[in-house]
Amino acid sequence: MNSRDADDLVPPVRVVSRIKNNRLVRAREALGYTISTVAGSLAMRPSYLCAIEAFRVPPVGKDGAWTRTAKKLAAFYGYAPDELW
Repeated sequence: MNSRDADDLVPPVRVVSRIKNNRLVRAREALGYTISTVAGSLAMRPSYLCAIEAFRVPPVGKDGAWTRTAKKLAAFYGYAPDELW
């Protein structure tokens, strides 16, 4: 089998899955806010808020306590952190 034959075995599509924290997304959307609006109100970058919603930033620190950001975001939406994560 040459390298060209190996390339023929690669499917022509790519599957990408995205995991989001639906509780956070729904809390934001229920208030009618965009990611940019919430991020601006909390003095954070929209990309950071996206990372939080996508579980790429943990809501708890190494000590097991809620991070300041998690508490601030939960308070902004009117919830306790454990209601959103």
